[in-house]
Amino acid sequence: MIFHPLKTDYAGRGGPMFRLALKTGLLTVLTLGFYRFWMKTRMRRYYWSAIRPGGQPLEFTGTPTEMLTGFLTAVVFLAFYIGIVNLLLMFFSFSLFSGQAPAYVVSFLGLVPLIFFAQYRARRYILARTRWRGIRFGLEPGVAGFVGRSILWWSATVLTAGLLYPAQVWALEKYRTDRTWYGDAQFAQAGSWKSLFGAMKHVYLGAAIAAAGAAAEYVLEDEIWLVAIAMGALWMALGWAYWKAHRFKRLTEQKTVAGAGFRCSPRPGKLVGIYLGGSMAISALLFAVFFGIGIAIAMLVAMVDPAVL
Repeated sequence: MIFHPLKTDYAGRGGPMFRLALKTGLLTVLTLGFYRFWMKTRMRRYYWSAIRPGGQPLEFTGTPTEMLTGFLTAVVFLAFYIGIVNLLLMFFSFSLFSGQAPAYVVSFLGLVPLIFFAQYRARRYILARTRWRGIRFGLEPGVAGFVGRSILWWSATVLTAGLLYPAQVWALEKYRTDRTWYGDAQFAQAGSWKSLFGAMKHVYLGAAIAAAGAAAEYVLEDEIWLVAIAMGALWMALGWAYWKAHRFKRLTEQKTVAGAGFRCSPRPGKLVGIYLGGSMAISALLFAVFFGIGIAIAMLVAMVDPAVL
């Protein structure tokens, strides 16, 4: 069978997307978060319709009421878990260790499986509500296996100070991809976990610079080494953007479905620029907001008691 390449275009525009995000965000704030489910649904429909493989847009068929029902179900389950299971964990922790800190650690660890459970269920819901050319995507049941693997891989990542993080990302992505379907065609994640380590080189280098600076500052007690810590932290942040671009590229190009593969060419430099530009814009906006609030408070105080100024 001969496959002809299909180019994926993005037809979204910044202006309409910003207006939609601003409008739905304001409604979410005004309704104390209740409109959040409608906001996410409208945003997903916009994004999905703008992504067009072969000129045919994706469709998101989810509804806000489905998300609201799922949220309320999760709240009931979480209330039961915190009220019964987590309370028992804390009780035994207090009994065994006679202290607060171990009890809170055990309580937090008891919530970790729920985070992985929610991640798998969320992906399954999104795929089940996504269609292309009228054919629906899907994800097989397998949440228990995902939770178990996530706990093991995250434990290994923490014990190795993050060195095994690329292997963890690949292994968990493979578990989900191998259970993903498009109609009756099954996806497969090929490749190896070793393929992702090269993309983390800048994160590792930035961490090494920051750690060396911190060690030198601690031993020599010279504040000049704080510059090295700041440089390392900045290098790590930019390296993280580089990692995300290359991770997406390598994981995507290792996927297949019904014998067809994928090709993508993300530009790490552009992604880093978006991160920098977005961070600067958000910082400037927050500064303007807080500065405006400060001016307003000063004016109100001056109106109440002119002697203050």
